[in-house]
Amino acid sequence: MYKLNKDVVRRLSDNAAIPNADGNADWVIYQEWKGAGNTSEPEFTEAQIADNAQQKVNQENQKYLDKTDKFFTRFSETGKAMPEGMAEARAEARLLITHI
Repeated sequence: MYKLNKDVVRRLSDNAAIPNADGNADWVIYQEWKGAGNTSEPEFTEAQIADNAQQKVNQENQKYLDKTDKFFTRFSETGKAMPEGMAEARAEARLLITHI
């Protein structure tokens, strides 16, 4: 069995990286295997794609929360209002963060 990666094919039995090179014996074996109707696994599964997307959402929302913490702290310490809509935006950002 094989798995497609960005620049190489990965042989799953020993995790060997097989470059696309005509003179490479492993590449020839892979091409024969593929020519016999076999299909390589994709680089990422649907679950991995979803996890990667959620991690990106988590990072973006955490970055926003970190950037706006000073307004929340100022509000907590002095009662000075946060900019309009920030409390709601922070609440939404917290809701979108999922722990994987």
